[in-house]
Amino acid sequence: MNNFHSFFEDYSVAQSNTIFQSKIFTMKDKYLETIYKSELLNFMIENNILRCNFLNSKKNNCHFLELSSGEKLYLNVLTNFAYTLFRLLDDFNGIMLFDEIELSFHPNWQKKLLSSLIYIQNKISKNKKLYLHLIFTSHSPFILSDLPKENVIFLKDGKQDNPDIQQTFGANIHTLLSHGFFMKDGLMGEFAKGKINQIKEFYDENKNLKKEDINFQDKQSDYKLKKDTFRHIQSIIGEPFLKTIMGNYLDELELIFSDENDLINKELEALEERKKYLEKLKNAKN
Repeated sequence: MNNFHSFFEDYSVAQSNTIFQSKIFTMKDKYLETIYKSELLNFMIENNILRCNFLNSKKNNCHFLELSSGEKLYLNVLTNFAYTLFRLLDDFNGIMLFDEIELSFHPNWQKKLLSSLIYIQNKISKNKKLYLHLIFTSHSPFILSDLPKENVIFLKDGKQDNPDIQQTFGANIHTLLSHGFFMKDGLMGEFAKGKINQIKEFYDENKNLKKEDINFQDKQSDYKLKKDTFRHIQSIIGEPFLKTIMGNYLDELELIFSDENDLINKELEALEERKKYLEKLKNAKN
């Protein structure tokens, strides 16, 4: 897929020695327009070929039919775009609409899509005058980052909106997601957000709890049931700052619900671990 542009560079032909009527075309054409008038196309028309396959020597002959649906769609979008431009008359002036064509694409292909389409148009426009206005409907921040804000119409609930964003061209993807696509409540998945909020809500409910409070025993029992789960959730949080904050909450809860003997034992365990570490350093130097 990374070598798609080589599809538009001159091809050479090799005859396959099988009982089937077939040929293998190696893409080496220098000019894109020769594809449309090429031996490849004539060969397919003359032999009533209904299916074409692609081989990639760099991937141990990975067949087109073995590609993912996203890879097939990516090739389909680009080749259909090229085919459409070839069939347009010289001096054509019009609009072309791309309606959420990135939906099945890997984010890396979304990043390259607009660049690839422009590459194809520029290649064909060298020998044919085309005046095209391309319109994209999209939910991809990668496509949005390739466009200046002046060329973007933001829609919210079907109506035009003006989000609080300085510029879209070359903008940070997280900024575009939160502002360009109106995701004001954060970029975290709802499941993860709910689990993390359980820690915060439990902390907020108990941060001012005193041992002499009537419901302390019940709250302490509840904490003992939940603390291992809370610690596990905190340990797998990927955002460092958020992970630290949740860790601080849990440390404070531990102080609130631990009795004096528990605190002394934990302090002794920490000192013992520290002693072992220092002895290890001492032995290493000797």
